[in-house]
Amino acid sequence: SGVTEERRRSMSVPEGSGRAIGPAEAAAFRDAGCLVMHDFFDAAEVEAMQKHVALMVDSGYFYDQSIKPEQGVHYQLHELSQCSSLFRSLPWSAQTTAAVDALIGTPAVIHLDQSFLKPAKIGLGTAAHQE
Repeated sequence: SGVTEERRRSMSVPEGSGRAIGPAEAAAFRDAGCLVMHDFFDAAEVEAMQKHVALMVDSGYFYDQSIKPEQGVHYQLHELSQCSSLFRSLPWSAQTTAAVDALIGTPAVIHLDQSFLKPAKIGLGTAAHQE
């Protein structure tokens, strides 16, 4: 394809695993502007988040913001924390604040919390961007 291995690596998103952000993850975040942390939340926490999202969907909190509904859906919910006590508390848990401190320092301020829901096979994507 003409893309060198070095360029391919430079285009990839840095990844880590677990709850702790070490020096290597922090450096990767500073270099790339993003970081994927696998298994940051445990299975029970993920299940609780999935249940809260399903409840919010069933309650009609998400709206379809698709500009081409004939091509699929793109559900969005602004102010996620206003609809769920779980999502209101997650940013302030010890593990989350420690991770944010390691990445950007303190104090951290939440300007906007939102969620996108892109159902399998009919969900439309969002272009990559950084908040």
